[in-house]
Amino acid sequence: MKSYIYSDLKGLINIDTLSTHNGFYYRVQKPVSINMSNFACRIAFYDINKLLLYYRHDTFAHWLKPFQSINLVFWSKQGNVVYFYEYARNKVYDSIFLHLQEGYCYRINEMQNNFAIVDSLQLKDMQYDEEDIIKKLQEHGLRQQPLIKDRILGRDFFDRLFIRNKWYPE
Repeated sequence: MKSYIYSDLKGLINIDTLSTHNGFYYRVQKPVSINMSNFACRIAFYDINKLLLYYRHDTFAHWLKPFQSINLVFWSKQGNVVYFYEYARNKVYDSIFLHLQEGYCYRINEMQNNFAIVDSLQLKDMQYDEEDIIKKLQEHGLRQQPLIKDRILGRDFFDRLFIRNKWYPE
């Protein structure tokens, strides 16, 4: 049976990647240090039939507030919408709301917004109502955008030998 639990760093990270209604999941790579106190990891979202729904090859998912616990995503209670923070140094600093069921997203440039919209939404993991959040995002003048589906490169011989570029869960 397939596991949707990702554990790393000797149990420091222990996250369930399956959505609340078991229709979607995400996979992550081993976290990397992006500065002396922050970590991020590559992330990809799939439907339960392993169909890639969202992946951006040049970005990372950054830990979410509060930083005392390790969270990469906040699923809606219905399980169709996910929030995460997408990061690429000097390039991307976006809060992302993916509507995986409908196939679109909302992007908020946090270099301009400084989390004002996200903080006003008062998200809590697996507790927010996706219809309410989508309505509020539209009220802020945000437009729907297509999901990015970059190609995920396969692992070559050296990746397998040195356990590099390993995607989870397996």
